[in-house]
Amino acid sequence: PILLINEPMFISQGENSDLRYNFYYPRWVYDAYREMMLKIAREQNWHYFDFWDRIDPAEFTNSAVHMSPLGTHQLARLIGGTILDLQLP
Repeated sequence: PILLINEPMFISQGENSDLRYNFYYPRWVYDAYREMMLKIAREQNWHYFDFWDRIDPAEFTNSAVHMSPLGTHQLARLIGGTILDLQLP
């Protein structure tokens, strides 16, 4: 079985946050990517989990992709719980 996980990212607030999720990702591009991934995963019957917004912005460090130890722990629990729920071989 294939298990795909879209990792969490920092979602900023403030100036231009209506246009960009953060420094790296314009909203329209990232939203289109997520829609495309969901469509492909459904067509291919993949296990796809979109955790992109599941970690609090306070748990990111100096980058939109680097989490604090607590954020990393939270993500590990999400992934572990997902694997256990799926009962994959």
